[in-house]
Amino acid sequence: MNTQPFKVAGIARVVNNMVTDPLLHEHFSFVTVDLEDTSCDESTYRSVETAFGKEVVGNIPRIPADEMIHSSYDELVQQNDYYIQVYEKIIAEEEIDAVVVNGTYIVPRCLLQAAKRANLPVMTYYHGILTKEISFSDKKDLLPFCEILEKTFISDSDSFIFPSNLTHRLVEKKFGVLHQPHVVIPNGVPESFFEYGEDMIPLGAEKKQVGFVMSRSKVKNKDFVLSFAKENKEKWNVVDIHLISRRIGDKDKKLLDSYGVIIHNEREHSDLPHFFSSLDILLSPSYFETYGNIVQECLACWVPVLVSATMGVCEILRKIGLEGMIYDFHHYSFHSLVEAIDEVVKNNETSYTRLLSDEVALGIVNKKRKQFLETAFHVSRWTLLKSFFYRLVPSSLVK
Repeated sequence: MNTQPFKVAGIARVVNNMVTDPLLHEHFSFVTVDLEDTSCDESTYRSVETAFGKEVVGNIPRIPADEMIHSSYDELVQQNDYYIQVYEKIIAEEEIDAVVVNGTYIVPRCLLQAAKRANLPVMTYYHGILTKEISFSDKKDLLPFCEILEKTFISDSDSFIFPSNLTHRLVEKKFGVLHQPHVVIPNGVPESFFEYGEDMIPLGAEKKQVGFVMSRSKVKNKDFVLSFAKENKEKWNVVDIHLISRRIGDKDKKLLDSYGVIIHNEREHSDLPHFFSSLDILLSPSYFETYGNIVQECLACWVPVLVSATMGVCEILRKIGLEGMIYDFHHYSFHSLVEAIDEVVKNNETSYTRLLSDEVALGIVNKKRKQFLETAFHVSRWTLLKSFFYRLVPSSLVK
């Protein structure tokens, strides 16, 4: 399966959770492919043994996406033939039995095409709806190209995993009813996030510490951070704003600095709980997300959140009684948002204040909280996932 080498990237985190889970890798041996697109002239890679199987790491020449925006399907295949051949070679060398492609972008499509040439079954893990995401960008001229690209996943995949019912509904609305096997499995949370929150205490700062973790993509609603920070700086100064973001442009960085936003370096996934512990609340104002891993990871650390209703993770929040953490960021006023922040943080701190007076009670509740959140966020996902893998891979190949 393909993944991404980015430090803060949802797809890479979901793949890592999957391949390192003992319930899966005792039955399946995984090979992840991490080829970073760079300015190199030809692909170089090596295979590394891991606890879960193998990881193929290396570089691949940057895919000239700008040259493909008016391409037909046949032209896409021809233009990407070099990249497809690289994946074909890896599939043959690693003796792959089935392929999982992650996301509906150009690199996963090359892996998908390589798998079809090798007559292997393909499962598409629908982490992102490309046509939906591009509709929020400044590059709407890419929509016809993206539709061609995404249709190839619909037509050529043998099965699908969706992280939310929202994603499933939107894909079928756009491309029609799926006839291949498919299942909705919410994304999981690494064990370390549950453990990290057990010894946390309320920060008690005079100003609320508000955090954001996002990429620079328009669909993440980065403009909200700018407008919220600007009004806070110029009029009210009632919160401190913290941001982790990938590849912030010079113009945005200058604005963020001028609005007093504290910009944190990108960090490994395992370091995110430390960042969460410095916050009173995390805000996630995305226009759309197929899921939203960062939301439940923050909650697993017992740090509250306010999230946009147009995110797949809201299905889980409603199911476990946290619908009060869903907020309409698209029609907000500064005062209504600050009031919502105060209310959610106060409810969270009240729970701590009550518990901290009784260490025994705190220990019991922490244990129950962990069990509760693990159940909510996993939703027997690995049982579902394992059974779905059995449908993809011939039974004779399973350990």
